[in-house]
Amino acid sequence: MNDRQFADRIGNIDDRLVEEARYCRYRRGGGLRRFLAAAVAAALMAASFTVGALAFSREVPAEQEIIELPGVGLKLILPDSWKGHYRVDMDEDTLGCDVYVKSIYEQEGEWAETGLLFGVYKEYDYPLSQKEIDELTPASNWHFFSTPDATYVITYAGDVQWDPDDPKQEEVFRQMRSEIDQIRFLVDGALVY
Repeated sequence: MNDRQFADRIGNIDDRLVEEARYCRYRRGGGLRRFLAAAVAAALMAASFTVGALAFSREVPAEQEIIELPGVGLKLILPDSWKGHYRVDMDEDTLGCDVYVKSIYEQEGEWAETGLLFGVYKEYDYPLSQKEIDELTPASNWHFFSTPDATYVITYAGDVQWDPDDPKQEEVFRQMRSEIDQIRFLVDGALVY
């Protein structure tokens, strides 16, 4: 039941008194509520600005190992332990690259130019989800990110990438492969992963 219905039921109450009571009730609590709401909004804004400043002000240290794909606006920040142990083969259009274990790739013989850890590529000219990628290809592709006109994936080799007769190669490969999840990605200056 609203104020008007209540006044009609009990009768003998002037409409001006009902309006005055409604106005006084609004004036009593409204100021404090508005002040508290403004204070909470200001605190939330300050917190979000602080978090944003901390997240996006992180500079990549100069000594950090970085692979840059200018065609995509992407930087891969590699683990420190990879320094001197990886090789990058960049696409001509700088939209993708393959990353290898350097010692395996540069060896002589039958297993030369193997050691593929992963590749980052623009795979499709339209946006797709991981489920859609899985339906299109049996390859080990992981959906990295999509734009309105492209889908970028991380690919992994589906076969052996070292000389099976050399346990040291396998050890180095597996160690570096286990550190792939330590790679951080910067897309146009925003930390993604």
